[in-house]
Amino acid sequence: MRRNESPVARDQENPDPQELNKPIPKVFLALVASLLGWAIYYIATS
Repeated sequence: MRRNESPVARDQENPDPQELNKPIPKVFLALVASLLGWAIYYIATS
């Protein structure tokens, strides 16, 4: 917290609209899901 910023001013600050709607990019989630699916398939078939 900055020295000249009171807790009240910080509490009144609105969140960024873009960060609120999608905190993790869908491309990253798709990449993680595909790697997880590949790992399960690799372990199951070995």
